Amino acid sequence: MPGRDHFRALARRRVGLAATLLSHDAGWEQPVRVMDLGLGGARLELGDGLGIGASVRLLIATPDRWDPVALDAHVVWSREPDGARAGEAGLRFDHHTPSGVRALVDLLGSAAYE
Repeated sequence: MPGRDHFRALARRRVGLAATLLSHDAGWEQPVRVMDLGLGGARLELGDGLGIGASVRLLIATPDRWDPVALDAHVVWSREPDGARAGEAGLRFDHHTPSGVRALVDLLGSAAYE
């Protein structure tokens, strides 16, 4: 049985949310699309691959909140884009505050996915 710390130990929901990804280390930002989302992490579609272990912040704009949902995370896997497919990356969330977890729970419970 897998350990509870495994990054896929928590269920994910398919979504199609526009978001912005910010790098804590390198100081860049890029638009991304959140393809699946759960309490433990997310799968993103993006233009460029990411370095595994990179520290990032995912900002997801939602129709029911004034400010975007801000989630700190680390990149756990990444695939460079090729001619047929966009790049993808998997994030593992680093929950630092109860309010961040609550915002994510509210987002997962809403019907405004696509």
